[in-house]
Amino acid sequence: RLLVTAHIEKLFAFAPLTIESPASLSSFVNTFRENLSAIQALGVKDLAGFILFYIGSRVIDPMTRRLFEATVAKSEIPNLDLLLDFVSQRCNVLENVGTNVNVSFVGNNPRNYEKTFGRATTKNIQGKRSEKTSLAAVNPNKSKNCLFCGHPHMIYKCFGFRKQPVNSRRDFASKNQLCFVCLNSGHMKNACTTSYTCRKCSGKHSTLLHSTDYTTKSNTDKISDISGKSTTSCNTTQFSGAVHTETTVLLGTVVVRVGDSTGVLQPVRTALDSGSKVSAITVDCVNRLGLQRRKCPVDVIGVSQQPVNTVKGQTNFNFFPIQADAPEFKVINSIVLPHIMSTMPSKVVPAEVRDRYRHLVFADPQFDHPAPVDMLIGGDLYPSVIQSRADVIHTEGLPSAMNTHLGWVIISVLQDNTLNPLTSLSISTVPTIEELIQRFWAVEEPIESTTATTQDKQCEDWFVRTTKRDATGRYYVGLPFRTVVCPPDISDSRCQDDNSVVLGSSRTSALNQLYNLERRLMKDSELYTAYRAFMDDYTSLGHMKLAAEPGKYFIPHHPVVKHSKEELKIRVVFDASAAYSSGALLNDCLVTGPKLQTKIGDVLLRSPLQKFIFTADITKMYRQIRVHEQDRVYQHILWRSSPSDEVQEFELCTVTYGFNSEDGSDFPLVKNVLLTVTYVDDIFVGADTLEEILEAKNQIIGLLNRGGFSLKKWASNCPEILNKIVKEDRAMTPWIEPTKEQAVKVLGKHWDSVQDNFGYYSAIEPVTPTKRSVLSTVARFYDPIGALGPMVFWAKG
Repeated sequence: RLLVTAHIEKLFAFAPLTIESPASLSSFVNTFRENLSAIQALGVKDLAGFILFYIGSRVIDPMTRRLFEATVAKSEIPNLDLLLDFVSQRCNVLENVGTNVNVSFVGNNPRNYEKTFGRATTKNIQGKRSEKTSLAAVNPNKSKNCLFCGHPHMIYKCFGFRKQPVNSRRDFASKNQLCFVCLNSGHMKNACTTSYTCRKCSGKHSTLLHSTDYTTKSNTDKISDISGKSTTSCNTTQFSGAVHTETTVLLGTVVVRVGDSTGVLQPVRTALDSGSKVSAITVDCVNRLGLQRRKCPVDVIGVSQQPVNTVKGQTNFNFFPIQADAPEFKVINSIVLPHIMSTMPSKVVPAEVRDRYRHLVFADPQFDHPAPVDMLIGGDLYPSVIQSRADVIHTEGLPSAMNTHLGWVIISVLQDNTLNPLTSLSISTVPTIEELIQRFWAVEEPIESTTATTQDKQCEDWFVRTTKRDATGRYYVGLPFRTVVCPPDISDSRCQDDNSVVLGSSRTSALNQLYNLERRLMKDSELYTAYRAFMDDYTSLGHMKLAAEPGKYFIPHHPVVKHSKEELKIRVVFDASAAYSSGALLNDCLVTGPKLQTKIGDVLLRSPLQKFIFTADITKMYRQIRVHEQDRVYQHILWRSSPSDEVQEFELCTVTYGFNSEDGSDFPLVKNVLLTVTYVDDIFVGADTLEEILEAKNQIIGLLNRGGFSLKKWASNCPEILNKIVKEDRAMTPWIEPTKEQAVKVLGKHWDSVQDNFGYYSAIEPVTPTKRSVLSTVARFYDPIGALGPMVFWAKG
């Protein structure tokens, strides 16, 4: 029954719709359907009767409701007829009782009630005296009297209660068993259903009962909560530090009398600050005086142009000096803030200051003792407070005294030989909602460094110094060992010997992995044939050859297989990350260097914006770059074409996949192509005119030919580009997708070069529609530029 009641309460708590919109109507449908379905699933037979019972039970008095509940079984679902029968019976009982019961409720919770008994009443009806009867009356509209003063208002509006110290208010609330949140009787704090929070510390208690104990506890909870979370936070600290100071700054403080809502003048401690453009008053002071607040239509900017997000409105009031009834100052549109500043002064002022100016009438009699500030007089009122041709008394080594309409004010800097406590300084920014949404949609990837590290710079210098080219223009590079490229003080001790590198014995492990590879290949004859063809091609192209000397590091190798409907495609990967006896990896001993290639999203978005585009693939790009002969001893592999042959030792002559490491003045049109529109070995070039795209094609071919590189897999939306490209070098194997269209795959996207359209295709198999299957299908879409974001977001929702 409790579950059914909870679902009914959700239906009655649904807020009325004021604007017609898809979101609001959808919320209406979902809320009612979900709760009605849950009620039906609980087996409620008479839903209409229970709803009518729920409506009736909300309007009867608490005593009758409790007595009724005592007669109903816990698992029974009552209806309205059952309630009406009980109430009728209860009415008969009350009529037979010889007392007049007047029930009045105290507070918002009717469970706490007072009974006042009166005399029985008699009536004469048509000359006949009736029997004595008793009437039970419930008067919910009766005004509620304040428990503190007895007047008809709520206790939190009572000026007498507000004037009491915090400890006295707390003792009164405890003595009268009032809720510390809403200040009503009948329930305690842990059972309070209101959403009120303290305006000072946001704690679950009334602002009138706020004390420093709450603040200390709240701060402790926040600190422990923050320490338990990860270091990622929405607030980004831009500056932090600490400072000692040998001076104490005294802002002029005055005590003025401010009229409250009843016309009584109340003392308020105020600070004078000509640097502030507006005057301000604290929320606590506004509540204590009973001033009327209204919304603040302007933005308030603080120090360092930081917005003040805690403005609680603005108000108007008048104030007078503490010593006289004139002049009167009117404050218009004073900003209401939770806090203005810390205590002023920060510590007790030396006694010689008061002795020096003891003949003056101070605007603040306790200016030399730290105390809170409830009001700030800014630049809008500051000139009115200062007297015309005001007298100022200067004393060397002490603060100055200035005469104002409010009295003499002590102001200036106080020199102090003792250091003040360490003050921590921090400035943090809270991201806007736009930044939070952008961060929500951002792809999760490591943050890239915008500045080159020392190691990256050393790697680039070493590369420029050691890279050579032969007579044909082909590049020769060396392996960038960490102990050679970087200074010895940041090198890895595992990679040092006479030749700066030691990796331990690796031949035995490489031989065992070759045997395991052969056993795997013998189970798949088609894969074994393709693997042999790849290794034979590697040898015939001169990318590896029989080793002339023993190797210092042996690289294991294995195939990466891609099955298609027409053929089997493999790529042999040489694993330089394999660990051997010393525990060191070859890749650990090499410097990675900075990232040079452009992001794939930038490449895909830049070129398609132009009218003509073409794409091509650099053929075996890594294998066109040779490795210096002295470094090839670290690139040895073991291989044989058949298990019956003897195992042979080969050395790789070119840069291989799996390794950490990787002029254009005569070609001005494409000198930046390799940096801006190339992703690994895929080139994606665009131009707005036919002449420019043809010239770009010729220059990119000429530039790459100088380094021994060639281009294949040509595709373009311009037929003139492909006219002089042989068929073998064109992208002749289109991707056949479920749409029966032909498309060339470019960096994960499908491009129909005839229609010049980019698209996304996926073969979705018929499965049972579950959350897991939907997310699995959505994850198959490769979308580096986020074009499918709205659809993916809808599918995930």
